Amino acid sequence: MQHDNSSFVSIQLGNGAMRAVFLLDIGKLCYAYFKPETEQQTAKLVLDFGASQKIFEKQDAEQVYLAISNHPSFQV
Repeated sequence: MQHDNSSFVSIQLGNGAMRAVFLLDIGKLCYAYFKPETEQQTAKLVLDFGASQKIFEKQDAEQVYLAISNHPSFQV
């Protein structure tokens, strides 16, 4: 979910008893790299914030990638 007039995006991850919310400030993101799932490797998303990185795998990687790729900052 995107908050109006904001660079923040909240992304619900997981399901059932294993749920979390990832809050992302798009303005702090320096670099994002997404590698879709193949037969040899699970999906992987790397978010680089300059001083730190956050790595998501499998379904979480796909959920976060879809959320940030739909953000107006990434529309070309």
